[in-house]
Amino acid sequence: MDPERPFVALAGFLVEDAPSDIDAETFYRCWTFAEAYFKAFQRAPSDRAVRTVSTLENSGKTARLDDGTQLLHRRVADRFQLCLVWQAAGDACALRYVEA
Repeated sequence: MDPERPFVALAGFLVEDAPSDIDAETFYRCWTFAEAYFKAFQRAPSDRAVRTVSTLENSGKTARLDDGTQLLHRRVADRFQLCLVWQAAGDACALRYVEA
């Protein structure tokens, strides 16, 4: 994660009016979410979903967005961030990250 990358400009690809104070951790959390979302549903996530994800922590616990999308976000291997995204009724597919 290069802290010198132009995160504000890059975040503009994810949301309109990207925050001018976005840091590397938040940017990569949003980027990996958007990437996983696109792979799962073949469309980009809404601005609202990306902004919500920007407020979450990489806790290794599942989170549910307003639209029912569920995600598991975790930093692994020091700086690499992993995001899994799915939709299921209720908590039919609850996942958790387990340290090896």
